Parts: sequence; structure tokens; C-alpha cells
Amino acid sequence: FTNRVSLNEVVLVKNDTNSTVQDSAVAQAIITVQDSAVAQSVTAAQDNTAALVSAPIIAVAAQSSNVEYRIQIAAVFGGTTSKGLLKKRLGLSQDVKEDPYKSSYRYTVGSYSSYGEATQNRALSKVKGSYVVVFKDGKYIGGLAKVNKDVMDKDGLYESGMTYKIQIAASKGRPYPISRLAYKYGLKDSDITEDEFAGWFQYSFGKYRTKEEAKPALNSIKNKVPKAHIIKFNDGKR
Repeated sequence: FTNRVSLNEVVLVKNDTNSTVQDSAVAQAIITVQDSAVAQSVTAAQDNTAALVSAPIIAVAAQSSNVEYRIQIAAVFGGTTSKGLLKKRLGLSQDVKEDPYKSSYRYTVGSYSSYGEATQNRALSKVKGSYVVVFKDGKYIGGLAKVNKDVMDKDGLYESGMTYKIQIAASKGRPYPISRLAYKYGLKDSDITEDEFAGWFQYSFGKYRTKEEAKPALNSIKNKVPKAHIIKFNDGKR
């Protein structure tokens, strides 16, 4: 028999002999509501991200049809658990889905085309430690930043000559989720460009030929992002 314990309460888990057991030994828990490695990665990115301030919440549609957002409520390593039992024990109204990921199985609810829509799922407030994850082409990807290249503005720079853009955030050493930035500042995912410069992942929007043309956009975003500023590219490069 193998013990599987949720973060909030005991759950029953089938083992290889199709038997079940119940155990409240949280110290031996194998099932977790949130993968700590993912949590640490996101926290580190947030700590190193500049110019992230409170702003009105606006849900917007994703720009890539092969990207799907769900709410992760649990993860099991070295086995599986009952989807029906998770739904019942956690008091969820939506059916639970099971997907393999490396040496684990991830359990999620909901299906959304945008991060903003996913954040409205009640499971986020009902299940402690639950969070939004992303799927690509039907497969579990996990971290939101892993689909930045899929959802970002792919035509945000002029190939030749000068391009001026408005930088709204930067993250040292690792990417920050574009979908979360867009949601936070009332933009579309496809408005934002990600580029890497001197070890920093930088996030900007707009596409202007001159600095003067960029100033109205800068002024309009300043109330949401006080540290926003104009950056310059030459022939598509910083």
C-alpha cells in the first residue's frame, strides 16, 4: 500500500494492487497541490521583475489557439490518484483531468483560451496552493513563461532602421510570463514583445519609428507602470 495525502486533507489513492488506504501522515505526503520547484521559479521571477505594480484587471483573449490554460489542483509523483475522489474531497464542481508530466501526474480543472479567464476559476480560492498552468498542443507545459514565444507580438520590431518601444518590465536571468503581464496591465498577449539583453528578459509594447511617436503611448501607460520608459532597437537589435 502507498500513502497519498493532499495539502488540505487525506485522499484515497489506488496502488498497483488496486487496493486503497487512508493515512493522515502529512509528513509522508506524495501528492501535493503545488509543485514546489515551479513555485520557487515563479517567485524568483517575480522578485527580479521590475516595474510590476497594481493595475486594473482586464481579461483578454489569447492569441494562439494551441495554448490552453487550466487550474492545477494537485500533483502525484510515482503513481496516480482517483480524479473523482479529488473532485469530491476538494468540493469542486468541474471534472478533474489527469495528464502525465515527467515522473508525475498533474490534476487540473477548467479550460480557457486566456490567462485572464482562468484566474476567474473558483478553484483558485477554494483549493489552497492551486495555480494557473498552461498546455500546448494538448500537452502539459506547466510554467506560463514557456509559451511566451507562442503568444507574444512576433512583429514588434522593424527589421531595418530604428524601432522605439515602451518597456514595462524586466526579469533577471529567467523569463516572466507575458500572459500575466498582459492581464495585469490591460494589454493583449500579442501586444507584448520579449527580448533578451545583457542577461535580462525585457518586455515592451508598441512599434514606433521615432521617440516622439512613442511618447503618447508612454504617457498613457505611466499611471499603471510608473517605471515604464522608451527603449531603442537598431535593425531589430538592442
